[in-house]
Amino acid sequence: MILPQHQMEMAENSAKVSQLFGMCSALRSQGKNPVDLTLGNPLEKPLPAFYEALHEVAAELEREPDNPHRYMPNPGYLATREVMAQALSKRTHLDLKASDIWMIAGCANGLDVCLASLLAPGQEVIMLTPGFMEYARYIEQNQGIVRMVRSSTDWGIDHSALVAAINDQTQVLLLNFPNNPTGRVLEESELAALAETLTQIEKRRGKPILVLEDSPYDQLVFEDHLPSCLMRFYRHSIYMTSFSKSHGLAGERLGYMALHPEWGTPTERAMLETILTNNLRCRVINAPGIMQRVVARIGPAACVDLKGCEKRLRRLESALLKAGFRLKPAKGGFYIFAQLPPSISWEKWTDWALASDEPILSVPGPFFGGSNYADHVRFAVTVPEADIERACRRLENWDHDERSSHV
Repeated sequence: MILPQHQMEMAENSAKVSQLFGMCSALRSQGKNPVDLTLGNPLEKPLPAFYEALHEVAAELEREPDNPHRYMPNPGYLATREVMAQALSKRTHLDLKASDIWMIAGCANGLDVCLASLLAPGQEVIMLTPGFMEYARYIEQNQGIVRMVRSSTDWGIDHSALVAAINDQTQVLLLNFPNNPTGRVLEESELAALAETLTQIEKRRGKPILVLEDSPYDQLVFEDHLPSCLMRFYRHSIYMTSFSKSHGLAGERLGYMALHPEWGTPTERAMLETILTNNLRCRVINAPGIMQRVVARIGPAACVDLKGCEKRLRRLESALLKAGFRLKPAKGGFYIFAQLPPSISWEKWTDWALASDEPILSVPGPFFGGSNYADHVRFAVTVPEADIERACRRLENWDHDERSSHV
């Protein structure tokens, strides 16, 4: 066999995902008008300030006497990293410097770089479920072993389950809050409690659990204040975010990651800085330069208007509840993770959802952590309000008796 077996297995799994997300085009080719609630592709446009800054940056670069598009330091422009460090310092109450920041081509790039830097072959990475379906691929691609740990019943941290899952091979804990798919946000008290649990584990086993905080939805919260992050309470952590969702720039591939300023010993830290930079260089060389200049100018807090997103999300939550689904209202993000009505399986749900000229497309719960979530469905609200209304009208006309007789 020319190709490695594990790569072929990952390709087969990816093909299943691609088939699901390609169903919308297939249905349209049949003359149907589907409501595609599968993919969290940001709908809201960037703020006008983004386009103003983009024009300003382009004009300034054009006026430069020398070529402004030459290679940059691999971690990114110093001025951009200083802006990110200042913003994250305010949230974490830490004294972060530009040297603690690496600009990345989105969180996918950041995760890949960090896992390559932190894992030895065969070491384990704990991911909480339900969780983002691609995490397992990032871990396996970097020769790690995935260990899934179920969240608590309210989608928070189950400390007992977490402690029970840790062994001598555990190297990394991967966190994602606000969470995809549940919309769960961790409060400061929960983060502090998690930090205490991790500290006690370190004392018990003599080495720390390294934490990767993947937070691309960190500004997409339906509250007046941004959530905190574990980095504030736990020094063996790397925090990363992107501007894909918060700024509506998913196709531009820009974000940053931050290494806790008190990570490890000075020697360990210096070595990790070198390793992170080397792995970043081997993957993308550097994050996109023009976007670094633009986002630095408008600031990492220039989030899109969330009113429309929250309105669509609450409208669909309401319709799902009336149709018999069970759910916990999302506190942030693009998604609703709902439990199917009693006696309704995924197969019955999809039979009904697709049996219309306006089929409803959603993502099956097992994509987010296996058979434990066979009775769950994820819905993304990154579609126009009119599409959400079409889905709601169908759901609201679907009473329990009709569901049971139809399917």
